[in-house]
Amino acid sequence: MVVGSGSDYFPLRAGLTWEYVVSVQGSALRIRQVQKALELVLVSGTNATPMEVWIDGKLDSTSYYRPHAGYISLVAISEKQSLPLPIPVIPAAPKKGLKWEFDGQTMMFGMMVQTKTKYRIVDEVDMDVLGQKRMCIKVESETKMGAGKTAMDIKATEIYAEGVGLFYRFQRVTSERGGSATTTLVKFEGKAD
Repeated sequence: MVVGSGSDYFPLRAGLTWEYVVSVQGSALRIRQVQKALELVLVSGTNATPMEVWIDGKLDSTSYYRPHAGYISLVAISEKQSLPLPIPVIPAAPKKGLKWEFDGQTMMFGMMVQTKTKYRIVDEVDMDVLGQKRMCIKVESETKMGAGKTAMDIKATEIYAEGVGLFYRFQRVTSERGGSATTTLVKFEGKAD
């Protein structure tokens, strides 16, 4: 099976919009999350694509992405300052069995915390994505964020659709304050090609 490049699975073209429904286990709560890719900006002197995240109609955050060292990576959570280390999201050449890791810092509860994540592409499969057959890659990850009493262990399964991006995520906190959430794409606007 042949899969496209990482940018096919995590398109960063300005004008693309993804609408998700986030469901929290054991709750009737449903959150509407909209992500919007904006025009390139300079972050620490290099182009990056801002991705706004809107929750229930209110701007929640903006993250910045770009190709870096063979991956599409999260490089900043502020236009003014890059992360200490880019966080690899999807390899530029994804294929079943590929593994990668991140050991650095990310934001948790408004502060930078140590994070270690192991990723693996476990499957490549054609799936129905919003009424169209698309090649998808399934990524599983295990993350440890923070230390001590506030540490969280997180297991996630994500499915990325070629030409669309993130289609599905199931995330479960396996530490003491456990819980899970499912994120499902319900609408995609724009043309990634």
